[in-house]
Amino acid sequence: MVGDHKGHRISDQVADTQNKMDPVMKKKQILVKKVEASLEETEIFEDDVIEIEEQLMSEQENTLAELDEKLDLMVEMLKNRKDTLAKAVK
Repeated sequence: MVGDHKGHRISDQVADTQNKMDPVMKKKQILVKKVEASLEETEIFEDDVIEIEEQLMSEQENTLAELDEKLDLMVEMLKNRKDTLAKAVK
């Protein structure tokens, strides 16, 4: 029969020490996990911001194109009106 000797007690103490994590190390691990989660969240927000910027640029381009078309139409209408008035004056 094997009795309890010093080697067993040392082994048990090492196991107990490993199971009981140092409070500072535990806080460090928690903070590391929080930082990692924040970084992942930041990446998601960056992707969302990039997508919104792309949508805004596209909308801006469309709006500018529409404004150009309307301005061209107004210029044509003014030219036609000028021609009509010039003919009426003659």
